Amino acid sequence: MSISTATEGIRFAVPPAFQIHRQVLAKDGVAGIRDYVTRVLGNRPPPAEGEADRNWSVQFRTLMVQGHLKNPGELVGVLRQSEVPALCREILGPGLVYSIDKSLLRDFNPRLRSAPATMHFDAHVFGPHIPIVTVWVPLNPVGVDAPGLAIATRPHWPLDYWNELAGRVDDAGLLYRRIDPGRAGIPQDEIYALARAEDEWPLVEPVLDVGDVMIFDHQYIHGTQPGIANPGRRMSMEVRVMPYAMAQRLLAAGLPQMFASLD
Repeated sequence: MSISTATEGIRFAVPPAFQIHRQVLAKDGVAGIRDYVTRVLGNRPPPAEGEADRNWSVQFRTLMVQGHLKNPGELVGVLRQSEVPALCREILGPGLVYSIDKSLLRDFNPRLRSAPATMHFDAHVFGPHIPIVTVWVPLNPVGVDAPGLAIATRPHWPLDYWNELAGRVDDAGLLYRRIDPGRAGIPQDEIYALARAEDEWPLVEPVLDVGDVMIFDHQYIHGTQPGIANPGRRMSMEVRVMPYAMAQRLLAAGLPQMFASLD
């Protein structure tokens, strides 16, 4: 599956990319990551009575600081040994790195009352002026019994929310005032209400199996798939990829980030 829609007159718009690739990852490699997620997130304490679990994700860098991960290549290796780097190069060009700080593992567990991720653009992480793609890897089947992602079928929708992010970049297109993480997400009810007002339904909820990957850029709003009765547990890995030149730009601006080569 591949969706690409031309956009004009939108600040920081780049050729959009939203792709699904079936059975491109080695299943034993994916199973190894799933076992790892079970070890590092599966034994987290339940939330207090009446509260939701908001500790169901962990960044690669945090795992390194905590001593759970020596080298993020232990996780990203399953991507490097597949056609994923080539697919990302088709979108972003050669010389790619991934963010160690902003790539993460997730363990959405309804038994612990995990709070669904609100709808958001990944552009909020580094700013809409920094092209990135997210390689989204389900570690178990999603979309039917376990929630995957709900994601827009066209970039920059809803445009008001994209423009809010674009407005936080200075006129020179260099400096980004990062939005408060607490405001970066938009409630699903709000987004689905906007969707119902559209002539054409603007969201999809892909069904993915182990070995599949979804690759989408920072211009697509997305969040945890809603609407599954008695949802099952879902584990996933998200790797944020960008051109090396963009990483250098962020580092030159004083952003304390760690990157590693995807190639």
